Amino acid sequence: MQSLADRIRAVRKKLGMSQQELADVLGCSDGKIKGWEQGNTMTIKPRDSLFLAKKYGFSQEWLEDGKGEIMLNTGDFSLKVKNLSDAPFNNSFSIPYYKDMEHYNSDENSVNSIDISMAKDMLELISSENIEAIRVTSNSMNPTIKEGDVIFIDKDDVKASNEKIYLVLLCDEIYLKRVFIEPKSKEIILNSDNLIFPQLKADCQDFRILGKVIAKMNISKV
Repeated sequence: MQSLADRIRAVRKKLGMSQQELADVLGCSDGKIKGWEQGNTMTIKPRDSLFLAKKYGFSQEWLEDGKGEIMLNTGDFSLKVKNLSDAPFNNSFSIPYYKDMEHYNSDENSVNSIDISMAKDMLELISSENIEAIRVTSNSMNPTIKEGDVIFIDKDDVKASNEKIYLVLLCDEIYLKRVFIEPKSKEIILNSDNLIFPQLKADCQDFRILGKVIAKMNISKV
């Protein structure tokens, strides 16, 4: 049976997070994560294990006792979006670009054009006519997507899929959220990777998915 230290390291590896990033998600100091991984703390509180289970699909029993499988859902569980910031700059193209996420769906925000340069395989990912670039003006998805990053959304991909990140319209407000679909009720829940932001329910009549986030790039690269 794996120790708690091994299990926490396995969680971080699966999420692709540093100790500080996992601490930010859990709303604690990195010292707590280090305590787990160094074997100084031998138990994980139910609050933390339940959060990781609900948000990312880990087994709460496995987190607490090391029993069973690491994941509740062994299917497609993509937690991160493709990061284009380090892609080689070999090709270029123009793409619609919005500097203000909040007014993306508003007539007040006129669209600009931005030139993107990257490797051919990356270029093919986002060079569709239905891909648009938007500068993120919120830290609600930190550490996955940081304030100031540029996200690329596919406007054709508007069908909710569990644990994917979407740009959504809810009660006349634009949000960047990770979608969770309740298994029994099929209710759509909108989560933030940054724990200081509250969970939202897609219960307004005007709820609409504007597009799926397929990639991101640091603003300094564009």
